[in-house]
Amino acid sequence: MDQSVILDLAAKHQWVLISSIVVGFIVRLLKEDTRFPPFAVPARWRPVLALALGALSGSLQAVATGIPWRDALLGGLVSGSLAIAGHGTIVEALRDGKDIPLPGLTTQPAPVIQAVLEPATPRDPSVPIA
Repeated sequence: MDQSVILDLAAKHQWVLISSIVVGFIVRLLKEDTRFPPFAVPARWRPVLALALGALSGSLQAVATGIPWRDALLGGLVSGSLAIAGHGTIVEALRDGKDIPLPGLTTQPAPVIQAVLEPATPRDPSVPIA
């Protein structure tokens, strides 16, 4: 996404898209494979967390700008829903469930070591058993 689009949205005070990106990033940071949080949020609670963070962003917008609470909370819930839909579209559908890596913030997966077992060599009958 081009930075000028985000800056243009911020200049026009259209915070829903920016808020949905921030909410998606925060929820991504609270997954099991990151170094950032002291705890990880289980997968079943992440959509609820996204909606709660969206509602929080709407509340902050209402306090900061003075827009009506109903409009602010609706915008917050839309931003949380967009974060959930963005995850479903980008991560689940387009990337086959592989999360977007966050350089420096995600833990490196442990290398998978697979032992290759070959069949045992049969004993040579001409060699005496010691």
